[in-house]
Amino acid sequence: MSPVLGKCIVALQKNDVEQLEQLLKEFPKEIDWPEDINIPEAAVAKERMNMIKGIIENRVIIEAKILPVLEQCSGFLETKDLSSAQKIISTLPSDEKISAMISCGFERANHQRDTRYCGKA
Repeated sequence: MSPVLGKCIVALQKNDVEQLEQLLKEFPKEIDWPEDINIPEAAVAKERMNMIKGIIENRVIIEAKILPVLEQCSGFLETKDLSSAQKIISTLPSDEKISAMISCGFERANHQRDTRYCGKA
């Protein structure tokens, strides 16, 4: 198992989103992989690493960026502060952007990434 995957397992077990966000930087980038992978096992490893990275990215997006806004909105709704609830909910990314960000992990393995939201591999 790669060292980054081992660290990810520990961070997932601890539910440490900040650590997961840091670990995303340790995953191999597309340029780190040989262009022409001739060994089937290496190609499978690359695909799996990319998928795992996408899953972790999704979790970080949801837990670090979306859930805090929804929790704040819930608090405002409980106190019937609709104006503040509306303001905070408007800070969420659009549905299109959220869908694109979340789909990046699944597209990553097939090199069909939406670079508007995923960036370049």
